[in-house]
Amino acid sequence: MAVGARGALIAYNLWITGMTPATARAVATRVRSHSLRALGLAMGRFTQVSCNLVDPDTVGPAEVYDLVSASLSGSARIVRAELVGLIPASVLDRTPEDRWVQLGLSADDSLEARLNDRSLRKRRS
Repeated sequence: MAVGARGALIAYNLWITGMTPATARAVATRVRSHSLRALGLAMGRFTQVSCNLVDPDTVGPAEVYDLVSASLSGSARIVRAELVGLIPASVLDRTPEDRWVQLGLSADDSLEARLNDRSLRKRRS
């Protein structure tokens, strides 16, 4: 038997207005790296740069937001940031708290906060 493990992978999406799907794909290609996987997608009247933060200690939500924002031109702008799932507390702790709203983050989003939340624990009868 073999057992493997990997570090945390964070799913993080940026919703963008004023951009074509082709341009979103080009932005995703520009920001993609060993630590960040990204795709440009059409999402109704918006486009989205959908990301997997493979090494969130190197590239976290703030860095992704800034990379994508710097790649936008014309009337394109980020209208919403979305964390899908949870984030390690260490990544949240190194993210400036005054940017959490902009980045779609909150203190309740950390894995550790959820594990410590007694209301989420299964109750025994």
